[in-house]
Amino acid sequence: MSRLCPHCGTAFEPTGGTQRCCRRKRCIAEYDAANRDRVAKRKAAYYAANRERIAKQHAAYRAANLDKVAKYQAAHYAANRARILKRQAAYAAANRERIAKYQAAYRAANR
Repeated sequence: MSRLCPHCGTAFEPTGGTQRCCRRKRCIAEYDAANRDRVAKRKAAYYAANRERIAKQHAAYRAANLDKVAKYQAAHYAANRARILKRQAAYAAANRERIAKYQAAYRAANR
């Protein structure tokens, strides 16, 4: 008995009676779409409860892979340079007074 995947329309032979999607990734995408709010709340709660442990893991990874991280960041910046500069310019224009106030306070404190 052949079925059609609800995402891509591909015909496939299900391995079990409840299989609805052609691939596991499609099934996960369907689940995430149907439960987006619940999944987002669960992720937020997990990160809030494990913030310190996650920060330590990130710091350890960065320390162990300095060259790899620097290379990735340089490639990302090179690929997205125009978009990054446009976003920075928009932020500076929208927050001109706040930035000026911060700079004045910084200069006064570090004379």
